[in-house]
Order: sequence, then structure tokens, then C-alpha cells
Amino acid sequence: MIKIEKPRILENIKMIEDINNGFADEYEDYIKEIEMSNSLVENLEYEQIEVKKSRFKSVVFITSELTKCDVEDVIFKDCDLSNIDFTSTIFNRVKFENCKLVGADFKETVLKDVEFDNCQMNYSNFRYVVFDKVIVKDSMLEFGEFGGANFKKVEFEQTNLSNSQLSGVSLKNIDFSNSIIDNIGINIEDVSGMIISPIQAVSVSEVFGIKVKDN
Repeated sequence: MIKIEKPRILENIKMIEDINNGFADEYEDYIKEIEMSNSLVENLEYEQIEVKKSRFKSVVFITSELTKCDVEDVIFKDCDLSNIDFTSTIFNRVKFENCKLVGADFKETVLKDVEFDNCQMNYSNFRYVVFDKVIVKDSMLEFGEFGGANFKKVEFEQTNLSNSQLSGVSLKNIDFSNSIIDNIGINIEDVSGMIISPIQAVSVSEVFGIKVKDN
């Protein structure tokens, strides 16, 4: 099992009620040590800022972008981040818990010590992402895009990856045995060392046109 570092956040931090009302003026270059809950965030557009030591709970982000940012020691809990654009952002010690991330764009990000727990992540884009100590558990990740990703250290636990595209990703030592990988897109040169269950071996063989015969 991968051991990841947890977010380091102070217990008592500043409460923010409305991120849209004057927030960009006060936090032009960084967002640090704030807590926001039960809020709606619309049209948030930040590039190259720091988001650190903060908590977001039950926050809905609509048409929002956090690109080329540095997100460190942050917890997103019960948030709706569907279709958010995180392109080229660096995540360090970040947890997404019970979040909706349908269609979220993580392409070209770096994920270090990141946990996705019980998240809805269907149709998310993880192309060219570096996964460095990442745990994805009890989550839905159907139709995900992983082309060109680097699975340095990643663990999938009880996660549905059906119909996801992993072509061009080395799957050596990646354990999918307790997850669902029906109809995944993979290249034959990438499966060496991939860890799967006997039942999964049948479905993976079918991807390459191999028929398994029962005696």
C-alpha cells in the first residue's frame, strides 16, 4: 500500500462566505489559510497563484479555472468541481473526498501525495499527468483519459475504470485486481507487469483478440 502525506491545515482558519464578492482583489496572488463551506463559486479564473492550507466543503464551482497554480495542503470535501480546468497545476498533499469531478481537466498536472476518496470522476482528463503517490479509492472513473500519463506510484482501490483509455501508459506493478477495468483501452506493450485478477485476465485478453477456452 502506498503511504501518502496528509494535508497540513491549521484548525482555526479564516472563514470566507462569498468567493465572488471582492475575493479576487484580496487574494490576487494567493489563497491561503481560508475555509469555505456551502457556497456557490461562478466564473472563477486564476492562473499561476498559490492555494495553500485551506478547506473547501460543500462548495459548487461553476465554469471555473485554476491553471498553472500551486495547490498545497488543501482539502475539497463534498464539493462539485465538474468540468473545472486544472491544466498544468501542481497538487501536493491534497485530498478530494466525496467530490463530483465529472469532466474535470487535470491534463499536464503533477499529483503528489493526492487522494481521491469516493469521488465521481467519469470523463475526467488525466492526459500527461504525473501520478506520484496517488490513491484513488471507492470512486467512479469511467471513460477517463490517461494517455501519456506517468504512473510513478498510484493505487486504485475499488474503483470503476471501465472504458477508460490508458494507451501509452506503462502499467507495470499497477494493481487493478479489486477494481473494474471492463473495455479499457491499452496497448500490448504497456501491460507487462500489470496486476489483475484471473477474471480480469479474460477481458484483457479479449482486447487483443485472444480467446480463452474453458476446458
